[in-house]
Amino acid sequence: SAKVNNLQIYTLSHAVSMRHRAALRVLDASVFGAQSAWQDAEFDSPVPGKFEVSVIACVHERVAGFAIASRSDVESVHIHRIVVDHTYRNERVGRRLMDSVEDRATTMRASRVTLEFADSLNVAGFYKSLGYMRASTSEVRDYLERKSKQMQDDLYLPLKHAQRFVYLKSLICDKIGIAERISGTQD
Repeated sequence: SAKVNNLQIYTLSHAVSMRHRAALRVLDASVFGAQSAWQDAEFDSPVPGKFEVSVIACVHERVAGFAIASRSDVESVHIHRIVVDHTYRNERVGRRLMDSVEDRATTMRASRVTLEFADSLNVAGFYKSLGYMRASTSEVRDYLERKSKQMQDDLYLPLKHAQRFVYLKSLICDKIGIAERISGTQD
């Protein structure tokens, strides 16, 4: 589409995050609401791998979206936030952000990507279209333990009544596939 002909995906390093902070915060609040919007502390938190695996999408220096992820353990990258400006919805910006995070995760030799979301966000179809699967009960328990969230398990379990969903995707470390996807994500 003409809206995203000049879409560029960049690493969301700390310096880039600082440069675009006002736009990131406004965009985050527009999707998650003022009560759940991230503040500077969340954008700046130095979790492992965050500033290597997180990405930002820009069209002519305007922030079109971002994905913030980090290394959650030796095997996993966890996506904390993915946000796309309403102007660029249905323009494959979210897909390109997710592809970029997955490519970076594969380069880091992670074997899976995890994410979670509230059932009110209505995004399960998007994640399923990208190959993510809803985690089983045992996978959710493992995830909650890794994230030290066992005390919140009533939000995630039982799966039938969950308020928060955990999705995951296994990654195949295939250098040819990575090279093809990376060349396809750079305009």
